[in-house]
Amino acid sequence: MDFVAQLSRGETRVHSLNDSVVSNISDISSEGYSLSLIKHGLYSKNDTLFTSFKRPLSITSGDMTLRMADGLDLDDSIQFSDQTIGLTPTDRGNVLTLGYSTDYKKDIAMTLLFNHVNNPNHDSSIRSNNQVMMKMIKRF
Repeated sequence: MDFVAQLSRGETRVHSLNDSVVSNISDISSEGYSLSLIKHGLYSKNDTLFTSFKRPLSITSGDMTLRMADGLDLDDSIQFSDQTIGLTPTDRGNVLTLGYSTDYKKDIAMTLLFNHVNNPNHDSSIRSNNQVMMKMIKRF
């Protein structure tokens, strides 16, 4: 049995432009990871059973400030106000996968996957969903 782990981390530095709608952006940190268990040769020498848990890459800290026109002064000059928006999602999504792959015959391979996606797009207001996929390959 094999165990595979992957961690991805990032730091993004952005410099805002003068006279831009985006007047300021902080450093943006992001992180994601996956953990997988893989078993080769479960029923035959050419099959594989695997499961993985994945937390997709997501912003973990950062914000930006928008400078927006919100009215006119008495001398017709434009009034501006700043609004700071957090870039960190309120929830983190995750994906649980269970899969099986085998060479069904000498010239046919098959893979079957089941995915459970929780908080799609890092949004808990979207219902979790399940996906079932099957792929068959015929070699000539």
